[in-house]
Amino acid sequence: MNRFVFKVPQIAVVITALAMSVLTLGVAIAPAQLEASAPPAYATVRDSAAIEVDIIPARIDVVAQREPQTLLGGIPDALPSLLRADQIGRRAASVGFDWNRTADVIAKIREEVDEVEEVLAVETQTTEERLEEEMGDLLFAIANLSRKLGIEPETALRKANTKFTRRFERMEAAIPAAGRRMREMTLDGLEDEWQRIKADT
Repeated sequence: MNRFVFKVPQIAVVITALAMSVLTLGVAIAPAQLEASAPPAYATVRDSAAIEVDIIPARIDVVAQREPQTLLGGIPDALPSLLRADQIGRRAASVGFDWNRTADVIAKIREEVDEVEEVLAVETQTTEERLEEEMGDLLFAIANLSRKLGIEPETALRKANTKFTRRFERMEAAIPAAGRRMREMTLDGLEDEWQRIKADT
């Protein structure tokens, strides 16, 4: 049993607060104790004695009854997708639903790449939708490879973004310094410059 002490000068405020607690939190109030502790109806602001009310918390199982908990149900949708994929994989693995070896995940990634290529080879009205689906499967498999390697995928991708940006900005500065323009260079020329920058960083 929990004991809450309300220091409220006006009994009307106390009763209103208790009524709201009953309606919204499903608590059971001990009527006899409340009646014994209540000050007279004519209490004024000067009557500031503490009113002690015993409240018996009720078990609230409404949410559980409406939406039974599942292994994956508690993972927030608001998480970044790679991080959520990592969490999904971890929970599935906790009951044994996982690849046995890292090599098995790599094989799955190759399989997903093949499926992307198959969709690209046959253009239909649903090509874009299927490509999105296959790319999602590929990214999910990659997130799970990262998990198997003990690497948090969101962090790894953020670092890769930072590294690429740093190298690209250096290339952006180096090409004009050599009297060239990036838009006028061939892909091979850009790749050569990229490899030079990469070797230095």
